[in-house]
Amino acid sequence: MDRTPIGSSGIVSAGYDDKSRVMELEFKSGKVVQYSGVLYSTYDGLLESESKGQFFKEKIKGKYSHKTTEVLKKKSKKKKKGKKKKGKKKKKKSKKQKK
Repeated sequence: MDRTPIGSSGIVSAGYDDKSRVMELEFKSGKVVQYSGVLYSTYDGLLESESKGQFFKEKIKGKYSHKTTEVLKKKSKKKKKGKKKKGKKKKKKSKKQKK
């Protein structure tokens, strides 16, 4: 199912299949969940709502049967471990070299 990015802090993307009335949501956690028996008006309401998370909590969560279809790997923000680049250290001149 194709999903559309929806610009939410908790939900990455949403998709809908009109024939089966299944809505699919991808969450920031990496989970992809399908909700069964969802009317198109509910899906459209999610897309059009000002707060996607609030709409989800009030209109979808706990109201439809659902199943997690996959868990996507989150991209790590950690830097790769490796040797740090060292800059050249300037040698201090001794009193004799300064003259």
